[in-house]
Amino acid sequence: MARILLVLGLATFADGLGDTGLLRQILPFVGALGACLLIGILFITSVRSARRALLYSALWLPFIVTGLSRLYLDIAPGHAAPRQR
Repeated sequence: MARILLVLGLATFADGLGDTGLLRQILPFVGALGACLLIGILFITSVRSARRALLYSALWLPFIVTGLSRLYLDIAPGHAAPRQR
């Protein structure tokens, strides 16, 4: 997992230097995959230790909701609020 994060970090740095915008199209799907993995791990953990899974969810819920909201706007940008002029 650390190697994947390292590769994504280096790719983000290179994309920022080159100003290609390629990662802006790819990263929302990487984030959605990460959110799905997080939910899957949460369900697996809840089978063995429901209290720990509920506590984890309660403590990280603001960050999870914010991250999923941001991912939704990245994946479906047409559903965002109209810009003020």
